[in-house]
Amino acid sequence: MACDDHIIGSAVPIGTGCTRDPPLTYENFGKGLLDRHCNGCHSDFIRANQRGGAPLDVNLNKWDYVIQWAERIEVRAVDQVDMPPTGTMVPLERQMLGEWLRCDVLPQKGEVQGS
Repeated sequence: MACDDHIIGSAVPIGTGCTRDPPLTYENFGKGLLDRHCNGCHSDFIRANQRGGAPLDVNLNKWDYVIQWAERIEVRAVDQVDMPPTGTMVPLERQMLGEWLRCDVLPQKGEVQGS
């Protein structure tokens, strides 16, 4: 997403859409979603030959890893929709993942402003 995408209409406006009460957090949403759809391959507890081709350094089973890979998660699982490769994540989960990243994770990195 470019800085002006919210102006030209191809992305959710920055600072909007973050009105869910309670908001999506790692504890009430992110960890469960990542455990269901990502951590079978993207966990530092998974051996190299059991990762389904996932790079050894791309892990998502800890909050610090989520912060590190937040932009890539957004690109691959929300924008490009090619992760997880099993296709098991439903559209509502992807929408909520995008919201969680935009409203909770990325603001904690100081990259966008939440509501």
